[in-house]
Amino acid sequence: MKKLYHSFCVFSYKGGELCSNINQTIENIASSIIDSIDWEEISDRCADNEKFSDMSDEEFFSLTCVKL
Repeated sequence: MKKLYHSFCVFSYKGGELCSNINQTIENIASSIIDSIDWEEISDRCADNEKFSDMSDEEFFSLTCVKL
């Protein structure tokens, strides 16, 4: 069974308009926000994290946004 996710965003204009994305896979959610996130900054922060310290540079840079 594949997990489904929901994302919600509230905009402060127009009295707090709610936008939702429901029944999505994690890959769909990641790809829908890929343009609005600075993935380079996230990658830099993850590179310093001990969770990734045993990984070679090649393995680390081949990780997808979802895996990060």
